[in-house]
Amino acid sequence: MMVAGFIWSAIRFRLHDLMKPAFAPLDWLLRTRNRREALVAFAVGDHVIYIVWNDGLYVLLTYGWTWTAGSGVAAWALLNWLDKRRGIELASDGTPPEK
Repeated sequence: MMVAGFIWSAIRFRLHDLMKPAFAPLDWLLRTRNRREALVAFAVGDHVIYIVWNDGLYVLLTYGWTWTAGSGVAAWALLNWLDKRRGIELASDGTPPEK
C-alpha cells in the first residue's frame, strides 16, 4: 500500500512539471493589477457587446446589466482565487514603501 502512495506522488509531481509551462501565460496575466482589471473589463465588455448585438440596448439597460455585473464579479472572483491558488503576489509599482 505504501508503494502505491509513492507511485501516485511521483505521477503527480511529473504531471505538475509537465503542466508548468502551460500556466506561464496565466501567471504573467495575474502578476499586475492592470492586466487583471483589463481581463475583467474585457469579459464584461464582451458580454455587453453580445447582449446589445443579439437583444438590443433596451434589454441591456433593463435586464442585461445584472448579467454583465455577474460576469464581472465572477471574473474577479476567479482571478482572486487563481491568485491565491497559484501563490502569485502583485508586482510593485516601483515606489519605495513608506516607513
